[in-house]
Amino acid sequence: MTPIQTSLAASDGQVHYDDQGVGLLVPQESMPSGEATQMVASEIQGYLKDENLVGFRLLSRAYSLSAMGEQDGTGRARLTFPVASPTARLAVLIDGQYVAILPEAPENGLLSEEAFISSPIPPRSGNLLR
Repeated sequence: MTPIQTSLAASDGQVHYDDQGVGLLVPQESMPSGEATQMVASEIQGYLKDENLVGFRLLSRAYSLSAMGEQDGTGRARLTFPVASPTARLAVLIDGQYVAILPEAPENGLLSEEAFISSPIPPRSGNLLR
């Protein structure tokens, strides 16, 4: 994956949006030290796209979360993805090589998922598919 945008969000309970309209809400209790959470948007390339995503249409970049301090978060953050289709679903990348499609349907034009805030190493996370 190739990172193309990085955004920071304070653990203030407010939704922070990137330029694609993807929202990140980090509750204060998820980062009790007050550190920011980094959201990295990446382009999926290579075998991940060619082999794992056959039959799916990518609707967004891949997103990952990590703490900006020396520790990971103690809770989760909420990612929201705007979608136009009721058949859109989120996909999660596991261990950098396996893809799982989540069953939840969009509500009010959004797909939402609670995501773990990893330690400040290159994180692995999910992507939006249909």
